[in-house]
Amino acid sequence: MSGPRRTGLKDKNLKAFQRFQPDLYKALSAFKPTSALSLGKDGEADVIIDGKPYYGGQIKEFIAEQIKQFWDIGPSRFIVEQPVPEKNDVHTNRFLGRVLTRAEKAGIAFGPGPNTRRSYFLVILGTGLGRHIDELVETTDCQTLVIADHSLEFLFHSLEVYDWHKLLSDFAAKKTPVQFLIDDHPAQLSEKIRAAIRNANSCSVDGFTCFIHDRSPVIMGAIDDIVQNMNLILFGMGFLYDETLMIRNAYGNLCDGKAKIYKRPDNQRIDTPVFVIATGPSLDEAMPFLKENADKAVIVSSGSAIRSLVVNGIMPDFQVETENISVFPLIAQAAKECDISSICLITASTVDQSIIPYFDNSAYFFRSGLSTYPLFCESEKNCLLFPDPTVVNASLSFAIEAGFKDIYLFGVDMGGRETGRHHSKDSYHYTDGAIVVESDLTFDVPVEGNFGGKFVTSKDLYAARANLGYIMLQNQARHRFFNCSDGTRIDGANPKRMDTVSLPVVGEAKKKTVEDLISGYPVYSKQQFEAAWKEKKIMAAIDVFIDDVLAVFNKPESFEGKGYLTDLMALMPALIHIQDVLSNRIENAVMMMFRGSLIMLVSALEYHLNRVTAPEKMPVMEDIVREELITAVKGLRQTAITILSNPAAVPDPDGTGDTGAHNLVPEVPHTWGSVGRNKPCPCGSGRKYKQCHGKLK
Repeated sequence: MSGPRRTGLKDKNLKAFQRFQPDLYKALSAFKPTSALSLGKDGEADVIIDGKPYYGGQIKEFIAEQIKQFWDIGPSRFIVEQPVPEKNDVHTNRFLGRVLTRAEKAGIAFGPGPNTRRSYFLVILGTGLGRHIDELVETTDCQTLVIADHSLEFLFHSLEVYDWHKLLSDFAAKKTPVQFLIDDHPAQLSEKIRAAIRNANSCSVDGFTCFIHDRSPVIMGAIDDIVQNMNLILFGMGFLYDETLMIRNAYGNLCDGKAKIYKRPDNQRIDTPVFVIATGPSLDEAMPFLKENADKAVIVSSGSAIRSLVVNGIMPDFQVETENISVFPLIAQAAKECDISSICLITASTVDQSIIPYFDNSAYFFRSGLSTYPLFCESEKNCLLFPDPTVVNASLSFAIEAGFKDIYLFGVDMGGRETGRHHSKDSYHYTDGAIVVESDLTFDVPVEGNFGGKFVTSKDLYAARANLGYIMLQNQARHRFFNCSDGTRIDGANPKRMDTVSLPVVGEAKKKTVEDLISGYPVYSKQQFEAAWKEKKIMAAIDVFIDDVLAVFNKPESFEGKGYLTDLMALMPALIHIQDVLSNRIENAVMMMFRGSLIMLVSALEYHLNRVTAPEKMPVMEDIVREELITAVKGLRQTAITILSNPAAVPDPDGTGDTGAHNLVPEVPHTWGSVGRNKPCPCGSGRKYKQCHGKLK
């Protein structure tokens, strides 16, 4: 039996949402529930769905038992991999090496997992009527609360029975957010959760607490996707070495005032089909079809696919590149075997400068997540919107933004069979002297095949595949996507066998399409470059930013409360609107240059602070990490100033064809040459080579 309505609380809550969550307020104000709220005489609440009470008429007992089981069985806490030298930059390796050496001398031991219920992030899946929220917030002492659900149904009813006003006001007073994420698609919901964590504080991914209140299919599917794609949370946070190299490359590519830059067309529609080609194993099967139909579609080659295509007599119209290092060998090799000058290069502004002379036409695009974007770019229209994490993601983004209506994927396998090749047989990867990172070829994640069968992929390619699916799902209104690759199934693309594809003759339309696209790219003038590169202002901004970071690390008496992380992330937000980045160009460029290395430093710190086994040792550990953090951050400042004081000093390719191969780079193992097993590892970890990277040989 329903009791009296609590309109006073509902009105109060709606005003709180109007103040703190205006978009959600509008949605709630217009929402029409399909279920009903039941309020008993005793004040207890329930939600009646299809005639049945969700809580069985016993909400107090339901919540108490659910929370008890959560803590008794073992809470769902997402644990990151232990920081290891091969995944860190040299600054993090040196920092971690010093910290662990001092900790060992001080008798500090570390456990396998977090030793406290404290958690920077609390993710609650299922709003319910809100009765489970307060106890979890108090127990975890969370700094960021994420509430995810597949609909507004329960949140709407909870307005009458839960004090949202107090919760939202309390978090606002701490200057920390409550984020509500609503989506009825598991993959979309999981992506929103990852983005919320990444954008709030990537440093504290380790140990974040996830409480499942509602085990609906959408929520359980989202959890599965989060587990598979955890590495996406930290993806793209470039190290200082990467960022400074990319700045130097962009400086060299743009400084002469002759370079063309990419510009996204406005609502263009191209009827000529486009082939987006990667170098997965199934590309070999596609070669006869591609040769037969090369004059019926625009051909976009992705990265290493160029060699496989040209040695088989197929000349791409566009070659897409994103990498800042190790690109020269594969381009130089393809150019040696065939004249590739007629291909138009569509490349990141940060690309290795040495490949540019091989192409008669080039256009540089910017990537909004890199420091080069605010430093050199003038408009977000000069960016590819979804260029990461692999070059084929950039190729697909290019094809969509160009306006191609029908997009066909070939060799976009995103993995391989359990036994078999990892690339096309004619790929650069199988040639003598090829630079191949073996860890990139570890395929151990099972996935569904595009045409059935068993396939496996790597964690990185799984993430790339998820991003491909996301962009295609977002663009299905104006584009048709066909996956002709005999690889993994990709959301948003229709599986299409090549023998069912029939393309009309397009005549001169293909040539005109390519010419029109190239002619639409403007020149980046000398005046634009000189207006962008202000060395004195860059150096001054470096000093200001690093001083602010040092103040954050010096401030807290204890690191346990995690409040310092909120202050740190306020200095280097992961999410800045693509247009807002350009409002404070130099300051944002400097912040983005340091952000990745700082996040890695603090992530390593947090990982070990969370695992100190003896509470009485925590003050000693905190003193150690504070001192070493300050040393490491000062080292970051000096490195950046030294490199950017001479931005034109990028090493030329040597005999191996790899930029910097004759200059040892701690972050790039293939530049190390021969290292004695008892010598210090070049990665900076402080360990002997045989105990560090030498173990991987």
